[in-house]
Amino acid sequence: MDNFSLQNWRIRVVNEDAFREGMGELNVYGYQTNHFDICPGAQTLFKDILRGEFTDGIPSAKEQDKIVELAKLHDILFKLEKIALKDQGDAKVVFDKVVETASDIYTLGTEIGLDQNSDLRYIQGHVERVNDAARGVDDIGRPLDEDKAEDMAALIKQRDALIKKHSNAGEMFSDKVYDLDRQIQKIAKSEGLNEIELEIPGEENAPAGDKVLNKKLTKNDKIIAAYKEIEQEIRDSIKKIKSGNELEKKVAMDFLKSNQDTIKAYNNLKKV
Repeated sequence: MDNFSLQNWRIRVVNEDAFREGMGELNVYGYQTNHFDICPGAQTLFKDILRGEFTDGIPSAKEQDKIVELAKLHDILFKLEKIALKDQGDAKVVFDKVVETASDIYTLGTEIGLDQNSDLRYIQGHVERVNDAARGVDDIGRPLDEDKAEDMAALIKQRDALIKKHSNAGEMFSDKVYDLDRQIQKIAKSEGLNEIELEIPGEENAPAGDKVLNKKLTKNDKIIAAYKEIEQEIRDSIKKIKSGNELEKKVAMDFLKSNQDTIKAYNNLKKV
């Protein structure tokens, strides 16, 4: 193909409804994307691919198939992210699939000649957003709905009654109390709220010495509850560091680093 024909082909590919302005979606060799609206980086990359920036002339049929497959993998990743950002529980369910899809994108991208650290650098950001959503630390900004508010109120009432029962009997708090604490904080986190300061019923009438002791016990309870909430994720992260792929290892390491204060506080408490 001469330079004039190649230039005309590139102009035609870019301008013939290849990019729906204002919507962020692309037509990639007949495949219409559906979720590229959340990633300007992917939009830019595929526009460059369609211009022929990564191929010598018109891509072969085999190259086009790989590019279409790459676009489909991006759509899967972005769709999963949209699901994750709506609900923390769903985010936990889809997270492993997100990591797997991101890994597939890196593998196929490398075959096409894309660089993971430059051309596909935006992928890690999407994985981290889903990871944050799964941990309940994202800022979705949704109001606390009435159903969840009622659930939280019922759990707090149940917790307070159980604590009073243990206190009146002179007993240590049971595992059920810690479980209720975790459920209450989970609802709060799913709605983008900060950790709720849960009081110990009757503390306001306790002698000064008892208040100090209760405050210490409350702090220790919180340390234990915080660790128990992420205990399984800690174990999973350690496994991924030992046997996962590079992306899984990085995500796992980031998780452990971001929770190192909780892990350290719990380990120090066990030594007492």
